[in-house]
Amino acid sequence: MAAVMPIRAQYYFATQPGSQASFRVYDNKGEFRGSYDETLQSLNGESLDNATVILEQVYFDKNGEHLFKDVTANMFLYFKDGELTVKLETIRKGIATKDLMVKGCVVFVPSDIRAGEELPDRSLSIKIGSIGGTVELTERKVLGMESVTVPAGTFNAAKVQEKQKTRVAIITEEVTIITWMVKDIGCVRQETYNSKGRLLQTIEMVRKS
Repeated sequence: MAAVMPIRAQYYFATQPGSQASFRVYDNKGEFRGSYDETLQSLNGESLDNATVILEQVYFDKNGEHLFKDVTANMFLYFKDGELTVKLETIRKGIATKDLMVKGCVVFVPSDIRAGEELPDRSLSIKIGSIGGTVELTERKVLGMESVTVPAGTFNAAKVQEKQKTRVAIITEEVTIITWMVKDIGCVRQETYNSKGRLLQTIEMVRKS
């Protein structure tokens, strides 16, 4: 990766192949609902404006049992000229589309941002098997830079808010997402709210290596 990606560039995204992180998911009452592990398998490209990223993800239910029959899934992220295409492989049974959208901690943020800055809208295309969909990220802005503490540690993070509109088949879902992003690590905390401002769920990083 270092031979292709500028060494001094810092992104709000894990950039070291082999890096691992574990996350826990909580519902709107703070009850533990499940977890997932994420490993960066590879990152190739001149920059995150034009790159291919492969993430391996393993999901567990609240009892620690594998959530999906295929156990692991590879998520391919294709960054090209400001657009992001996401393709999920391996999972064939037992997946709900909204689980992918809500649990995914994938947020594309430029490497140089400031408090109060508005970020460009993004559109994503999603494909799971033969099922396709779109995700529109709008009203994206940096609420501020702040210290955030999660089980994985205390970090200086960019607090980013955006609206997400997901369309898959006949299903449309609109939520507001607030994400705490850390350079060279990515998302360490994420809160999802419905259109009425009610908290739906929270994700926290509990371990990284």
